[in-house]
Amino acid sequence: MDTKTVTPLDTVREQVEPEVITIPGFRPGTTINVKIKYVDLTTAILETNISNPLLALAYQQAREGKSRQEIEDEVNRQSNTPAADAERVLASLNTLAQQALVEPTYEQLTAIASLNAEQLAAIYLYMLYGERGDGLSSFRDKSGVREVDQCGDILSGETV
Repeated sequence: MDTKTVTPLDTVREQVEPEVITIPGFRPGTTINVKIKYVDLTTAILETNISNPLLALAYQQAREGKSRQEIEDEVNRQSNTPAADAERVLASLNTLAQQALVEPTYEQLTAIASLNAEQLAAIYLYMLYGERGDGLSSFRDKSGVREVDQCGDILSGETV
């Protein structure tokens, strides 16, 4: 019979350490490396009083282990969101980025330029999928740097 043991605190500490990921840059075809920490998506959603049921649906399906494609298909199927909801979604994504960015900070980046939708999506998708990337595979390389493409997809096996 397999006996479970308590996870050592050092292992827990490692799981909450910030990581360097690559997100789209400010010009097409460019990227930037940023250090981010994991942030619970619920906090960002609650802080902006977002009421978009599609975001809640995507979050719930990700927690259930559905693949990115399954989530996108379901969100697209149920999508009938007016433009006003887009503002609330962007506010939520900005709150998430503000909480997640460690180096440079959100304030440092936005003093130069506002984060674009691709950058916000890349940070959001990292928070949504974390280690799982596409919900199934690990994508950590030896350097600890993860690359996110222009669509926010986390690229497995590519070294930055």
